[in-house]
Amino acid sequence: MNNPFFTVVIPTHNRSNLLKRAIESVLDQSFESFEIIVIDDHSIDDTSSVVKSFSDLRIRYMKNSRADGACGARNVGIFSAKAKWVAFLDDDDVWLPEKLRCQYELTRNAEQSVGLVCTDYAIFKEKRQRPINIKNRPSGWVRDKLLYGKRIGCLSSVCIRTEVLKSIGGFDERFPSSQDQDLYLRVAELSQFAYIPKTLVHIYQESQNRIGQNPKIKLEGYIMFRDKYFALIDKSLRLRHRYESRIFTYAILQSDKTLIAKCLPWVLLGTLVDFHNFLLTIRTTILLYIRNKSQTRI
Repeated sequence: MNNPFFTVVIPTHNRSNLLKRAIESVLDQSFESFEIIVIDDHSIDDTSSVVKSFSDLRIRYMKNSRADGACGARNVGIFSAKAKWVAFLDDDDVWLPEKLRCQYELTRNAEQSVGLVCTDYAIFKEKRQRPINIKNRPSGWVRDKLLYGKRIGCLSSVCIRTEVLKSIGGFDERFPSSQDQDLYLRVAELSQFAYIPKTLVHIYQESQNRIGQNPKIKLEGYIMFRDKYFALIDKSLRLRHRYESRIFTYAILQSDKTLIAKCLPWVLLGTLVDFHNFLLTIRTTILLYIRNKSQTRI
């Protein structure tokens, strides 16, 4: 397709058993003006065969010569995109059939300043019978809300103007975690956000080996995020408390005494400037510490 409306970017690495389901969920979309770019991040399984089993000419397959990580793979897709908008889909997630149509209808009537559109989504965890429904509803100029901790949520629910993505250089591949939140913040500096109040994505969290559950990688990502945006964060005692509190939580999990000592005064400052977040920090730290200890015993 020469002029698709969406470029669907699917990064994948050694998960051919899941990839087929993700691709099928795109091909089942009621809105058909799209191309799919599958970026194989140097898999050694039968990923290539799975992609080639689809005869649809809208699918492009690209394989990295070495493993660059998910965001490196996504950047390959971004800078190869032909469409006006890029929609991301992780290889273990699934779109519902109306996902692209709903986003198309919103973007078609939106102001030019709207650069990101997201949807609600449902999280399915193994051993949990009912999904967790997430309302993912930022709207307008949301940079400050993002700084204060408003989360956009899963990347599979998001589409972003291609010209905006390219102008900011795509994902910052230096980040070991928090790459999506960094991307959203840079997009928010240039664009308004819009949302569709409808669950259109299913997120499957079946693997225990996830970045979101790795305290060391989370800690590195939070430190890098704070340092990158320090000029903004340091303007507000409340903001500084929030970011140092995040680092404090994961420093506890990593038993990093030096970092704990540096962050503790900022955590305690929350009793004066942000008591709600102070309580949330204490609660989250205790819960994550207990969970981390129980997983370590296993």
